Amino acid sequence: MAKDTFKEQFPDYPIIPSKRWKIVGPLVLLSSVATLLAIFAGLFWALSQFNVPTPVMAGYNRMSLETLRNQAMAQAEAGHHASALKNFSTYFQLGGDDADAMAVYALSLDAQGQDELAEKWSKKALESEPDSKAAQFVRGVLDQKKK
Repeated sequence: MAKDTFKEQFPDYPIIPSKRWKIVGPLVLLSSVATLLAIFAGLFWALSQFNVPTPVMAGYNRMSLETLRNQAMAQAEAGHHASALKNFSTYFQLGGDDADAMAVYALSLDAQGQDELAEKWSKKALESEPDSKAAQFVRGVLDQKKK
C-alpha cells in the first residue's frame, strides 16, 4: 500500500524545525552581517589612507591660507604680536606670498625687537609688490625708526 502523506513517507522528519534553529539562524545571519561590515570598514580605512589632492581640497588649502593670513593680520593689529608671528610664520611656510602680509609681519617682528628680520621682510614685501601701500608704509616706518 502506498503512503500518501508526508508524515507517512518520512516518519522521522520533523515538520517544525527544532528549537535550536530558532537561535542558530539569527546568529548565522548576524555573523554574516558583522563580517560584511568589517570588510567594508577595512576598505574605507584603506581608502582613507590615500591623500589624493582634489580641486575641493585645493580650494580648502587656499581658504585655510587666507584665513590664517587674516587671523595673523588681526592679531598684529590688536597688538598681539607673539601670536601673530606664529600665524605669519605658518602662513609663509605653507606658501603664502601676500605682500601686505609680509609688511605687517615686518611690523610685528619690529614690535618684538627683531629689527634685522623686520628689515628683511619689509624689503621682501616691496620686492614682491612695489605698489603695495602697506609695504611702502612699513618701509617708511622702519626708515623713520632708524633715524
